[in-house]
Formats: sequence, structure tokens, C-alpha cells
Amino acid sequence: MLPIVLRLIMEPLAGLFFSTGELSSIVASTRLVLFGALIIFFLVVEPEGLNRLWRNIRNYFRVWPFSY
Repeated sequence: MLPIVLRLIMEPLAGLFFSTGELSSIVASTRLVLFGALIIFFLVVEPEGLNRLWRNIRNYFRVWPFSY
């Protein structure tokens, strides 16, 4: 889903500043950079992975009305 959203956002914006030949290479390389940044972000913020993030959210809502 993220690649589709990136393509839909970047194509009109890149079309304003670059020619069509440069557009495909810029979109492809920017998509790779954003995927890498997303991986690094999750490694820094949640080093044990998305599974631990999901467990934290699930545990929070399990005891939600009584937070003791």
C-alpha cells in the first residue's frame, strides 16, 4: 500500500520540477530511500519489532478502563 501512495503523491509533485525521463528514476530512488528510512525508524523506535508494538497496544486496551 505504501508504494502506491508514494507513487500517487510523488508523480504530480515531481512532474512540476523534472522532465518525464528523470521522473521514473527519481520516483524509484526516492521510494527506496523512504523504505530504508522507515526500516531505520522502526529499528530505533521499537528495536524488538512490530510484534512488540502490537503487544503493547493490545495490553494497553486489555486493561484500559482500569489502568492499575
